[in-house]
Amino acid sequence: MGKGRQKHTENGGRRPRAYKWSVPTHQFRLDVVRYFETHPMEATMSEFYKGLTGSQRQTKRTSVYLWRKNKDKLEELCKTTATSQLRKVRLRGMATTLTRDTEVHIVQWINTYRVQSLPVSSLMLHRKALSIAKDMGIPRNVFAASRGWATGFLRRHHLAFRAKTRQGQTKPDNADAALHAFNVQVKQKMAELGVDVVYNADQTLVFFEYLPKSTITTKEANTVWVRSTGKDKERFTCMLLGDSLGRKYPPYLVLKVTPSKIAATRAENYAKRHGFDGCCGRSLATLQARNNVIIYGNNSGWWNEGLTIDWLRFNFGSRPDMDTPMLLLVDEFSGHWTDSVLACARELNVELMPVPAGCTSVCQPADVAWNRPLKTRLRTRWIEYLEQQMADHEASVADGKTFKMIAPSRDDVVEWVASAWGDLTADTIANGFRGVLKETSNRSAKLS
Repeated sequence: MGKGRQKHTENGGRRPRAYKWSVPTHQFRLDVVRYFETHPMEATMSEFYKGLTGSQRQTKRTSVYLWRKNKDKLEELCKTTATSQLRKVRLRGMATTLTRDTEVHIVQWINTYRVQSLPVSSLMLHRKALSIAKDMGIPRNVFAASRGWATGFLRRHHLAFRAKTRQGQTKPDNADAALHAFNVQVKQKMAELGVDVVYNADQTLVFFEYLPKSTITTKEANTVWVRSTGKDKERFTCMLLGDSLGRKYPPYLVLKVTPSKIAATRAENYAKRHGFDGCCGRSLATLQARNNVIIYGNNSGWWNEGLTIDWLRFNFGSRPDMDTPMLLLVDEFSGHWTDSVLACARELNVELMPVPAGCTSVCQPADVAWNRPLKTRLRTRWIEYLEQQMADHEASVADGKTFKMIAPSRDDVVEWVASAWGDLTADTIANGFRGVLKETSNRSAKLS
């Protein structure tokens, strides 16, 4: 049944506004308060709420008095257009599902992990939030701990995801204390031996590919595929040696090779050709001479006890004054501290001193100053190698050939290492010793 014709009123046939569902903006509230300061309440109600009567009018009168009490807050909110047009005041990103006390509990949980220097990933935050929501009786379809919630949560509590800059068992404060203690020990040992130059050796891994961990792509992409030659895990070991005067010595490289199954041939290859067969040995001899490196080969490509002994004899076994002791800092890798290695070091008058375990990032000169610029140069060489492949492909695109990424050869990577090591300046090498030797004389103790 139709409602019939509406009654004629001064509003043109429409019902008068009841102001039931309209939430006023901050600017509207401030305008009401300012008007009320110079006019009586009845005039204010007639100006802003025409047609209201009874309890509805009384409700708005109460609101005006409340707004007047909060005038300072309203004036602050109306300083900018963005906030003046808002109807509610809420912290940016504030979730309405989890209470603020609940979020504070999550922050405390994060702090508990970070005090122990433990990582807190996005997945861990997601699981913790869902666990708390479940305890509160909030169903999954109401609160899913989404990425949007996580972003707002981090912003509200001044948190952020950060890449780790250091890892290990020793906390930074303890590492600084260990550095100070190690500094004292090294200086005492130098005074005991009567030397003013310290050497440091460290082995590091060199990879055939340096694929970046992230890449630029479209936001809509569900799968981010990166081409690889399949050699991103292939690597060899590089042993570096430098001293506190900034001098560098030839790198020792350990490549992975398959040794002969015949014991006599295997022994001959190691004695005459550093573990390689006759064919490879001749080409590697040329590669060594061209790049001023020493290359060995074994079935793992890792450093070991026998290589440590050969390395000690090569670097310290033919110096002019064998009666002058040498102080060498090395980490606690097991291959440096076997009985055979220690006996060889005593024979060569080399004093081995261990770098504190877990503190190599601040106590070992190689980790402090050499390795990072070396790896940066290796990544740069790999990028240049990739860019050259792309340039060659684009130059021959008319031939219709499909691009195929080619892995660098062993000779290429050896040349990269030699070049990167050669690019490091004497200041870079010497800077690694500054934490260990804050004041060192410049008297020389040359190796030959």
